[in-house]
Amino acid sequence: MGHGQHVVYISGCWEILHVGHVRVLERARALGDFLVVGVNTDRFLRTYKPEPVVGFEERRIVVAALQVVDAVVPHDGFGDLTGFDEYGVQIRAVGPEFGLYEEQRVCRARLVQRGIKIVVLPRTEGVSAQMIKEKIICLGR
Repeated sequence: MGHGQHVVYISGCWEILHVGHVRVLERARALGDFLVVGVNTDRFLRTYKPEPVVGFEERRIVVAALQVVDAVVPHDGFGDLTGFDEYGVQIRAVGPEFGLYEEQRVCRARLVQRGIKIVVLPRTEGVSAQMIKEKIICLGR
């Protein structure tokens, strides 16, 4: 990255892209000059969610196509810092639930120790991938 650029990192599943995803990515991008998005791998997703409906490679392609995104990397766990090292990340954007799991608290401590600023971004009320999935199921009945 160029001298003086602020590199921001955010990760997620990004399975059923919706307005909440777009808004959080825009908020994350507004924190710096370059946005790196971690797309959770299928292996990682299976550790805390049911089998993904949309696989990693397709989710990666969709996220990479978004105008607000500068780079996409696989995100293979709460402590996966591969994209941080590769892009020189200075800011880690997280959701308000970040820190619920022990692995997230350990990751937060590692990031702070490395001098990476953590910024909590709000969720967009009234929309989530789970809500969309539930509406689809109801429509199918």
